[in-house]
Amino acid sequence: MHNLLEFLWKNSISKPQNLAYRFLETGDITGPQFEITWLELANRVRAVAATLQRQAQVGDRALLLYSPGLDFVIAIYACFAAGVIAVPGFSPENNRINRTLPRLQAIVLDASAKVVLTSADLLEAAEPLCTQVNGLKHLQWIATDMISTTPQEWKECHPKSEDLAYLQYTSGSTGDPKGVMVTHNNLVVSCLNFLEHLSYNFEKAHHISWLPIYHDLGLIWGLMTPVVGAIPCTFMSPTAFLQKPSRWLKAISHFRGTAAASPNFGYDLCLRKVDEQTLKNLDLSCLEVSINAAEPVRAETMDKFQHKFGAVGFRASAMCPGFGLAENTLQVTLKPPVVGQPTVLTLSKQALEQKKVLLATDEDSVKIVGCGPITDICAVNIVNSETFAQVPSGIGEIWLSGALVTKGYWGHSELSKKIFQANIIGDSNSWLRTGDLGFIYNNELFITGRYKDLIIVRGRNLYPQDIEKKVEEVHQAIRPGCVIAFSIEINEEEKIVIVAEVDSKSLKELKINALLESIHFEIVNEFQVEIRAIVLIEQGTICKTSSGKLQRRACHKLFLEGALSQIAAWTSECHLTSNLDVNNYLDNLAAKMPVSTLIDSTSKKFINTVSKENNIVSKDFIKQWIKEWTSKKTGIEIKDIQMDKEFTHYGFDSLAGVTMAQDLEDVLGFPIPPTITWDYPTLNKATDYIYENISLSTITKTPQNIIKQEVETPKTNSRLDSLFEQIENLSDDEASKLIAKNNPYSYRY
Repeated sequence: MHNLLEFLWKNSISKPQNLAYRFLETGDITGPQFEITWLELANRVRAVAATLQRQAQVGDRALLLYSPGLDFVIAIYACFAAGVIAVPGFSPENNRINRTLPRLQAIVLDASAKVVLTSADLLEAAEPLCTQVNGLKHLQWIATDMISTTPQEWKECHPKSEDLAYLQYTSGSTGDPKGVMVTHNNLVVSCLNFLEHLSYNFEKAHHISWLPIYHDLGLIWGLMTPVVGAIPCTFMSPTAFLQKPSRWLKAISHFRGTAAASPNFGYDLCLRKVDEQTLKNLDLSCLEVSINAAEPVRAETMDKFQHKFGAVGFRASAMCPGFGLAENTLQVTLKPPVVGQPTVLTLSKQALEQKKVLLATDEDSVKIVGCGPITDICAVNIVNSETFAQVPSGIGEIWLSGALVTKGYWGHSELSKKIFQANIIGDSNSWLRTGDLGFIYNNELFITGRYKDLIIVRGRNLYPQDIEKKVEEVHQAIRPGCVIAFSIEINEEEKIVIVAEVDSKSLKELKINALLESIHFEIVNEFQVEIRAIVLIEQGTICKTSSGKLQRRACHKLFLEGALSQIAAWTSECHLTSNLDVNNYLDNLAAKMPVSTLIDSTSKKFINTVSKENNIVSKDFIKQWIKEWTSKKTGIEIKDIQMDKEFTHYGFDSLAGVTMAQDLEDVLGFPIPPTITWDYPTLNKATDYIYENISLSTITKTPQNIIKQEVETPKTNSRLDSLFEQIENLSDDEASKLIAKNNPYSYRY
């Protein structure tokens, strides 16, 4: 077959009443569920395609702006049926417009999109915003859930294998978006390979997914592979999972899911948040495939997950690490369940630094998880990034070729030629450069790092140039072109470090602490990442080449050695502290348990004021609870937590906000919006909102129970506290960015 539509039409005839997709609106198996059969889906796709055909020509680009749900599924297949190239995107947010609208604008301009497919509620909110912005005013909006056309009005369209199906915009630089051109043939080959490689049992196969549906793993594996296999898919929003990870596992258990997938942090989150009572009621013996993807796969996480959930039927062989990227239609390698447990090598750290592979048993070693065997579907070569010579043994850049390689980047012919048509010395074939480093051992691919400067935080790609530009804009004392951003790994977690030159003429009048605080606030607010350190250095000392190019790796090395010409610094431990001694903050960085992970499972009793009459929770109780939770997250003493400050001032990102909301909801028995730290950005405003909206009838716990309850504040993982392109605004759309997974390096799905 030439495209996914042919599989859909076939399913609608051979299995018309079988379940195709089920969306769990709240993520709960007892909550609202929306289902659609193969016949219903086919009819709805034709109807939407008929409307689209009236407003767009074959080959036009249509932007898809949806919250997770069935409407998105219908829309993307409708694009295929109309011969229109789909462009999955994220809706702009009213309360975060300065952040979400520029990226949307950049994608629309790059793709030359003409039409927007969305839902009625999002159209009402987003269209007025877009009509005020150059480059977005021309867009034609269609609310696909409100159309009245019939399936019979659709004019048959038969996309060819080589035609473009959609543009996958990677979570890269806002100023220079890159749309990966994915063909119909790419999708068919990828989906078929998943089904064959993972040995699906089609009689009982069932996908259970919480992954963002706009990006490659959640889209190609999660939603598209089921249509090729004619198997059902049950899915929920990323926000639902992040609020309560047990929802994912309960769905697997209840619906007898056989295939699931998550970045490594998702398994970590399940380990921390699934309690013993919930565990007892799970049965994961049905799960045959559990892909570990979108970020570095940790051996420790796999071991702990097997130890905990093996008690309720999870099999070690079901854990399937892999490696992939959008430019290769998702897959490169993936461990199939039939080969048993994942491969884990213990290697010498010193040898790895020299790009050599040496098995080791001493303490100075690191465990690296294999990402599956190399198969005929994708040729893999290890290449010297500088000379383009093949590396017969040892570590080099991973280059690929095969039917899964996409056509390149939309509108970027020169860059596409450089990345997609690279040549190995002595080989005339074209190869795709991944920018990732690794080696092959016993025909299995292992990932060791990345060649490029990409900062990858929990499966989300951040371009250092974007962070550096934002820092330059904070204050005129920051010298243009003299800022470097990079990441460091602390306890197997990526943390952001910023190094910036300060104009020497500004030093006398400069308020250092205020500058550090401003940089911290702007970066956290803009990028939703946790910052480990900000270092201000002397003018003329930033690492550059003789031609003036920034040397991020050299700066990284000086930072770790404590050799920067430092004026002042901020760290997550010491908070805003000027003239900080380098050795002190490096000692903090090396601490076994950084402050950002100090919120552990130790319980704390809150004995604050609760009105004994009518079971009313007092404002003082809520205020003190929020201050204590914030204190535990940041390591700042409670007395220093200021209620008039914004949550972002204390390093809150989307996940921290949704976790705090869920914890407070558990204490009060009153629903707290997961977006509360964004909708009510200061601690005071959040407190006022909660107090004013608590209804006596909705409080399920007595005041005594609230007082005596031991509140378990979650142990945060910086990989969680900083995540898709992260949740932006914690709307379901922006939650998808949390796991945005284009180009992460240990299954760059």
